Formats: sequence, C-alpha cells, structure tokens
Amino acid sequence: MATCAATKAFVLHFTEALAEEVRGTGVRVMALCPGPVRSEFGQVAGTADYMRVARPMTMGVERCVSAALRTFDRGGAVCIPGALNLALAESTRIAPRALVRRAIGTVFGQRQ
Repeated sequence: MATCAATKAFVLHFTEALAEEVRGTGVRVMALCPGPVRSEFGQVAGTADYMRVARPMTMGVERCVSAALRTFDRGGAVCIPGALNLALAESTRIAPRALVRRAIGTVFGQRQ
C-alpha cells in the first residue's frame, strides 16, 4: 500500500507539472483522483477489505466519469469528485503530516 500511495502522489504531481508545461499547446492533461468507486476493482486488486472501510465515500462509476468529463471539459488539471473526497484530500494539506500518516496507517494498516 505504501508503494501505491507514493506512486499516486508522483502521478498527481507529474500530471500537474505536465499540464502546466503543455498549457497553450492544445494538449490537455488531467489526473482523476476519485477515491473509492463501486466497481470490481477491489476484488481484482485484492483490496476489497479496504473498500469496506471506505464504503461511506464510495461513488458510482457513472457519477465519477461524469465529474471527470466535466472537469476535463473545463480545462482542469485535477479532478477529485465528491465533496467528502475533496474535503479529505484537502485536509491532508493542512493537517500535520504525522497525524495524516497515523490516520492512513489505521485505514490501510496490515491486515491479519
């Protein structure tokens, strides 16, 4: 899970940098950060246990895609669909990093 989180952080920052680099060229770049989405992904990826924890934030595929397309059409570089997902994503920017690590560790900690 640590590698997954670190990779997502890299992709987000890379996407933002790339979007700025190609601004004005007609090329558009956007990162979609949907949080949990109701799909078969949890079963395929082996993360179904984590999805149970996140069930209150889970959104449907149609809602996620609709939000992503709206953001892309508006020229946004980052799409975080869902008010709760956005609030949680933004909260990590202002909360102390040690608190964020512990909270994430509690949710995604090693399962017995």
